[in-house]
Amino acid sequence: MRRCKFIPIIFCLLANSIYSQDYIYSNWNAGKEQVDISVYQTGFPENIVFTVPEDIQNGVFTAPLNYIDSLIEYLISWTDDDYLKAKSIHDWIVCNIPYDVLAYNNGEFKLKEPHITLRYKAAVCGGYSALFNYMARRAGFECHYVAGYTKGRSKRSIQPQGIFTRHAWNCIKINNIWYLIDSTWNAGYVNENVFHFAYSTDYFLTNPAIFIKRHYPQSPGFLLLDSYLSIDDFKAM
Repeated sequence: MRRCKFIPIIFCLLANSIYSQDYIYSNWNAGKEQVDISVYQTGFPENIVFTVPEDIQNGVFTAPLNYIDSLIEYLISWTDDDYLKAKSIHDWIVCNIPYDVLAYNNGEFKLKEPHITLRYKAAVCGGYSALFNYMARRAGFECHYVAGYTKGRSKRSIQPQGIFTRHAWNCIKINNIWYLIDSTWNAGYVNENVFHFAYSTDYFLTNPAIFIKRHYPQSPGFLLLDSYLSIDDFKAM
């Protein structure tokens, strides 16, 4: 599941989430006092994702336009902690949306926007990231959909080198600090063409110095590193 093809989501979502500054390297967190976020990297989902009222839980998959706002409100209403609000949204997605192995294998990527992801109840990386971006923004966060690359050879590798595979993740602003999240990789894994849920927070609010080992954004503004790192440097890591 960690080798997935990114299919661009609808233009209006991209237009809302990409600014010219994204394409110029700068550390968006420079000079900001960092906080200890290890307490949120628990390796366990928040209980709130298992107590969603049945009508909302079922309705968001059958009529997402009618229920998604109610779902978001429920997931964030239990706490005033913005980190836990973001984690609750992340947790619900990775606990409820399986990776679409069939779509990946066939190259038939139907999941182009959040409501379609919910109707199909499955996603590849673009679907996970677009859904998190949508829900986080509706919850009041500044959030970006990040297109980029991960390392690995697969049927979706970029040719001719075959070293990089297209991927997608998110960059979210919490308490004036930007963080990186990869919901796809936190959802589980694929073994013998079968997806297995295996919740993780390894790629939730991950330190950019660790995140860069497996992720390289197309837009340098999403590096969040103290200094610029080229794609050739990433390749050599």
